[in-house]
Amino acid sequence: MRGERVGVDPDVVTGWRVRCRVDVATQEQFCHAGHSTGALRGAAAVWFVDRARGPGPGSVIRAPAGLVSIRAMAFTGIPTEAIEFYERLEADNSKAFWEAHKGTYKEVVKAAAQELCDELAEFGPFHMFRPHNDLRFSKNKPPYKTQQGVYGESEGGAGHYFAISARGLMCGTGYYGMAKDQLERFRAAVVAEHTGAEIAEIVADLQRRTYEIGAIGELKTAPRGYPKDHPRIELLRRKGLMMSKDFGAPKWVHTKQAASRIRAVWADAAAMNAWLDAHVGPSTLEPDALFG
Repeated sequence: MRGERVGVDPDVVTGWRVRCRVDVATQEQFCHAGHSTGALRGAAAVWFVDRARGPGPGSVIRAPAGLVSIRAMAFTGIPTEAIEFYERLEADNSKAFWEAHKGTYKEVVKAAAQELCDELAEFGPFHMFRPHNDLRFSKNKPPYKTQQGVYGESEGGAGHYFAISARGLMCGTGYYGMAKDQLERFRAAVVAEHTGAEIAEIVADLQRRTYEIGAIGELKTAPRGYPKDHPRIELLRRKGLMMSKDFGAPKWVHTKQAASRIRAVWADAAAMNAWLDAHVGPSTLEPDALFG
């Protein structure tokens, strides 16, 4: 039952995220309730479940005197089973496989991704991408995505992303794709001597530190109205600007170090994101006019 949201007794506690499970050996039903904000983030308590109603959505969680113990519910790493799940899904991307193993997706993959989101809450809130591909406009796509992606956007506009797949863990940050108005502001800032030289040096420094620089796509030549021989033509051709690190699946991925490594990557991108937030920022266009 891990990951189910249940109701809590308002006389006991409010605003807590609750996970329930059943002990197979004893059939005892109990839940962990963890507060997700402020100084209490990561704190948790074991609550007994009303047997008549749960566990499950709508269950009432009570904490009889003397039966509550506080303990941490911190992220402990990406389980090996999560990576193995995607290895098997890549080999058999079928509805039959998914139906037989969707419990693993929910209880191992999605649960680990949610715990990692909680650990990196200062970069959130995060959106967890759904596992199904949209097949309405493409019959060549497999029915299920072969990675669990998670995305959060800061108030300034910079995005933070991580993904779990058969290859392990990767993360990225920046402006992966820019709308029309964002591209106009980005190109103007790249051409301007002071701001252009600044972002060019920031990107060069990230590349020296072995980060990948990318975007949703790039033009084959200079944008209309810009010289093809501009000294920062590589930046001008991009339709976004982001940096990423593909960690793979070293042993530390399965430990709490995974959160620290992601946080370190995002911290290294602080100068790039600050430049983007200052000179590009969020789009102000209506959704149907964002991209050309």
